[in-house]
Amino acid sequence: MINYLSRRERPLTDFFPDEDLYVKQLSGTPPDYVILIARDLREHGITQFGAPGNPGEKILPWLWENYTLEAAPPSGAKNAMLLRRKTAP
Repeated sequence: MINYLSRRERPLTDFFPDEDLYVKQLSGTPPDYVILIARDLREHGITQFGAPGNPGEKILPWLWENYTLEAAPPSGAKNAMLLRRKTAP
């Protein structure tokens, strides 16, 4: 939705249930910015996105390796975070 509203192209052609393929496609065409939005996913059986055995287990480490925190809500709330791609050395 954010890409649509900001008139940006989707960085990926599709969402892959296989995280290895998803991370591979992200690596091939990494977006300059990522907005990571936290929400309660318990109704979908996900205790914590990115925790071992849960969806995002491979995506979150890739994000933290390749992106830096650009902005977050005040007072340490982690509802949404803007991540900027690290520049190549």
